[in-house]
Amino acid sequence: MNANRFFIGGEWVQPLGQESVDVRSPSDFSAVGTAVMGNAADADRAVAAAKKAFESWQSSPVAERLAVLRRMRDAFEKVAPEIAAHLVRETGLTTMVAQGQSMMALSHFDAIFDILPGYSFTGRPAERVELVKEPVGVVIAITSWNAPVSQMLCKAVPAIAAGCTVVVKPSEQAPLCGILLAEAMAQADIPPGVFNLLNGRGADCGRRLAEHPDIDMVSFTGSVPGGGAMAAAAAPTIKRVHQELGGKSPNVILPDADFDQVVSDILGAAYGSAGERCMALPVVVPVGDKTAEELRARLVDGIAGLKVGISTDPAAHYGPVVTAQHKARIESYIQMGVDEGAELVVDGRGFSLQGYENGNFLAPTLFD
Repeated sequence: MNANRFFIGGEWVQPLGQESVDVRSPSDFSAVGTAVMGNAADADRAVAAAKKAFESWQSSPVAERLAVLRRMRDAFEKVAPEIAAHLVRETGLTTMVAQGQSMMALSHFDAIFDILPGYSFTGRPAERVELVKEPVGVVIAITSWNAPVSQMLCKAVPAIAAGCTVVVKPSEQAPLCGILLAEAMAQADIPPGVFNLLNGRGADCGRRLAEHPDIDMVSFTGSVPGGGAMAAAAAPTIKRVHQELGGKSPNVILPDADFDQVVSDILGAAYGSAGERCMALPVVVPVGDKTAEELRARLVDGIAGLKVGISTDPAAHYGPVVTAQHKARIESYIQMGVDEGAELVVDGRGFSLQGYENGNFLAPTLFD
């Protein structure tokens, strides 16, 4: 797949940026496609289209917005299986997880269909007070690679419903799925400029979008350093910034816990999607020595039953991590834990899958 065009102002346009990146399968390093990276000039072009569209879209009636969103949903539903299959190849998600993300993407539309028809944009909360809710303006949606299509629609659908126009920039680590989404949206008869999509690196295209004076709101999902950079770029123009960043989710296990359920939940939360998600479970805190001993033994047994495999293997609990660089960084964290004195109970380094020796695979790892 060659993603050498952007969807801007209701048309497919050639990028002004010249850089291209090769996208390879995390499972076997085979070529998936090539994507052109937009630059600051491409960002300016997308913002201009969204700003022009906002002039009329902000006053569009609710019925028109609902009609556009229903066409968008229909267009996406037709290609959802194709996009799910592509996510497996591009990001290393298992087939089940990728299909689940497509279903989640559809739910973003359905939630708005429940809310928007009865939503009050004006009201009188107190005597002599009238409350008017207006669209904020042009919104940029910068998404991460691990749930890319669902995140694009999670941001774009409510914004469009509110009367905003949107510029979507997917992660440069998952640039192809965004083009597939834009191809579907191009069939939905959206007013030109209401939905725009371009690829680009965060340090160039993303930064320009965040700092652009005609952008009114930034919605960013990604790393903590990336979020800090977005906030800093947006600060001089005092635009709204909404961030969903990497998190840590410790679990506290009490002595009377149902250990069968607890261990099952921990294994799924810690190792599902190869741990590459913002709500992954990195730390478990058992209360009491007896609890700790039993939990450790059960986790070791549970880890032995997890299968690491290629993303298309229906029996695999999780597949590869997204890039060789991610794999190397995780391995460096494991070594850091060893160096700092933690007991390495299960070491996932050195795992190799027969026939897929070039894949970015790591087995589960457990420290005490």
